[in-house]
Amino acid sequence: MRKTLNELENSLMDTLTRVYHVWKTVLDMLKDRGYVTNDLDHQTTLDEFRERVGVGADGVDRGKLTIKAVREGSADDGIIVLFAKDDKMKTEVFRSYAEEVQGQECKRAIVVYRGQLSSVIVQFVNSSEQKVKWELLLEDELIVNVTKHVLVPEHIKLTDEEKQAVLKKYQVKESQLPRLLKSDPIAKYYGFERGDVIKIIRKSETAGRYVTYRAVF
Repeated sequence: MRKTLNELENSLMDTLTRVYHVWKTVLDMLKDRGYVTNDLDHQTTLDEFRERVGVGADGVDRGKLTIKAVREGSADDGIIVLFAKDDKMKTEVFRSYAEEVQGQECKRAIVVYRGQLSSVIVQFVNSSEQKVKWELLLEDELIVNVTKHVLVPEHIKLTDEEKQAVLKKYQVKESQLPRLLKSDPIAKYYGFERGDVIKIIRKSETAGRYVTYRAVF
């Protein structure tokens, strides 16, 4: 059954609003990871976003959402975020992304996708031979910024020196620390890697705050 004009407009607006929130979450995520982002992008309204990306019969042009940033204080440590255009990302499309990234000054690349991924793409991303560190983030998981939930405590990745100091202080091995799975939404948001030790600061009505440590697995 064909959609009426009003139904089509409502559907496109729903998609626009959804993608807008995803895009804003990605901007927050990059900033929280220590990358330099544009303040004007963070302040973009939904109407401004619509004018920027355009909405046609096929929906939002995700090709216009690409974000590039560099880490604060390190101009050669760049990142690029690509938004998959189709509901299902084909292998050849991902290969085109890989070729595009090779020509960029970046150490990390993120693809925000929908639907399922082929085993070829997953294998490529998990390959240790890649010069660029790839991440695949599902669009559905970015509609809401998980770190802004009132119950989510502060997460801070320790430097190697801080990590060794904590292990020495508590006389434990990394494997003896409580675990934070790499697949955890918080770990994915911050881009934590296996081997990282995370300092978690929770508020306490009695102690003011208390600190725990977790190792990423």
